[in-house]
Amino acid sequence: KVEENPVEYSWIVPWLIFGGCIVSMIGAGISVKFIPIYFMAEYNISPVTLNIAYIFNPFGSAVLSLFAGYLSNKIGRVKTLLLFVTLVILSLIVLSFATAIEILLAAFICRYVFANVLDPL
Repeated sequence: KVEENPVEYSWIVPWLIFGGCIVSMIGAGISVKFIPIYFMAEYNISPVTLNIAYIFNPFGSAVLSLFAGYLSNKIGRVKTLLLFVTLVILSLIVLSFATAIEILLAAFICRYVFANVLDPL
């Protein structure tokens, strides 16, 4: 029976977090600024509907930050960061492939919330 030494692979964790953050920053930096314009041009979303989506962002971040703090106490800060970086990347992937406006708006809100939950950690 071969046992893995966790210290042997511990060097990869910071690089995974760093790589995930870089991917999400590049994806967000290129696309997120233009998503409201895309929603209005392609799906004829009114500015009121778009602003309602923006209202959910800080409230979702506040609620999920409490949960992320609790989760980091239970499973550790690094695992919590990896979880939320993965969720940010998955939200960007959903934004790039989804066609239904409901899914797009949900992914847009989730991407914002998941990305901002990482700040306090």
